[in-house]
Amino acid sequence: MQNVQPLLQLEDIFFPIQEVRAVAEHDPAGELRGTQINQTIEFQVLDVAQQRYGVVLEISIDEEKSVNPPYNFKLQAFASFYVESSLDPVSAQALLQTNGVMILIGAVRERLLELTSRAPWGRFMLNTIPVQFLQHPLPAVTE
Repeated sequence: MQNVQPLLQLEDIFFPIQEVRAVAEHDPAGELRGTQINQTIEFQVLDVAQQRYGVVLEISIDEEKSVNPPYNFKLQAFASFYVESSLDPVSAQALLQTNGVMILIGAVRERLLELTSRAPWGRFMLNTIPVQFLQHPLPAVTE
């Protein structure tokens, strides 16, 4: 069996912001799909020589647009990745914008499920999240 190294390797992931508050006015018999999400994505060059990059994803509830949300929340996840050294910067960016962001979305989804698992309205799972990452290119790298 051949040992194949992935093009993108997750080095570390953590959650600098984890905030969840139950909404007392939530009606469990009312609208259950009315939670609207705000998201921001940021890409960072951590070490260009080692092909090390960071991705920050912040997800929060849009309190103005949400209808009958069970929780107000804000989570921020940070992950650092190594990109295979043979990849050019454009390919590295594309890999971070797809796989890197999807890894963070999954981690945030699991973390929110965990944080709400013993909350008054039960577990809350994020729906699919449209990703507008093309508006967030990697910062310019100067050596």
